[in-house]
Amino acid sequence: EKIGADIVVSPELEMGRRLAHGASLEGVSGYLDVSINYGIAKVAALPQWIGKTLGELGIGQGGKRNIAALIIQRDREIIVHPGQGEKVHADDILILAGTDDALSSLMETREPEKHEEPD
Repeated sequence: EKIGADIVVSPELEMGRRLAHGASLEGVSGYLDVSINYGIAKVAALPQWIGKTLGELGIGQGGKRNIAALIIQRDREIIVHPGQGEKVHADDILILAGTDDALSSLMETREPEKHEEPD
């Protein structure tokens, strides 16, 4: 009969991974490793996302980014599994799941520069 630990947990290693993801993914305030190169990120809405739907951002079921929107925290409201028609508000916190590359690509998305036409 086995008595003891089945797995070894290294708090230093786990915290190091979380800090590395936080540093490498701009705007990510929390990260949970699900498997190698796949995780769940807590993200404050970026300015370029405000007023856009999750579908327009390519997030959610059928979205081009392969990122799942799990939760949106809006003030005291929690929206579980928001649909692609849900608009992002200024103070929203999004809980997103996806590959590290997909999350990184989303966080690097910038609003295209607007060029004013001369009069």
